[in-house]
Amino acid sequence: MVYRGIFSSDETLIASSSRDRTARIWDVASGQELRQFDGFRCSVKAVAFSPNGQLLAASGNDGMLKIWDVRTGKELKSLVHINSADIDMATYSF
Repeated sequence: MVYRGIFSSDETLIASSSRDRTARIWDVASGQELRQFDGFRCSVKAVAFSPNGQLLAASGNDGMLKIWDVRTGKELKSLVHINSADIDMATYSF
């Protein structure tokens, strides 16, 4: 089950969050999955691209927030909310 899908700022990519504990990046033109991001213990509820589209943030029911480099797939940061509460919204602010 997919919870959310959002477009990158240039509208060439879609990021999705889902019940299977993954976030994914899709190519809009071809519909092909480009990358899968793992590491959550529970459902991933929210995803957000950085304004320049280079980073992806995802958060889940396990209180975890992860940030990845979209191009390489490398995890850059992992933060855990102190009480492990659900995080069901993600947004970037610069």
